[in-house]
Amino acid sequence: MGKLIIFYIAFIILPIVNAVCIIPDEDTKINENTVLCSGTYNLESGINIANYNVVVDCNNSALVGNGLGYGILLNNTHNAIVKNCNISNYEVGIYLDNANNS
Repeated sequence: MGKLIIFYIAFIILPIVNAVCIIPDEDTKINENTVLCSGTYNLESGINIANYNVVVDCNNSALVGNGLGYGILLNNTHNAIVKNCNISNYEVGIYLDNANNS
């Protein structure tokens, strides 16, 4: 009986653990509170935050560019928070375009 309970707990919790963070890829657009999976990501176009009241926690991840563009673009947003990010090799690390209180 105990092994069966452990199996059910693992079956229920495992999908939740996997859904906690995302792995960004090219042209990632973030519209809701998000935590990145810890790691180093080579993204030419960085990530785009395009909604109000969004919190993005990079979880100490590194976003590495090719020397051009933005690491993180906050576009038409208000009250956005970006934290725990290591951004390198972009023209601009974080660019705010029509972003207030961010």
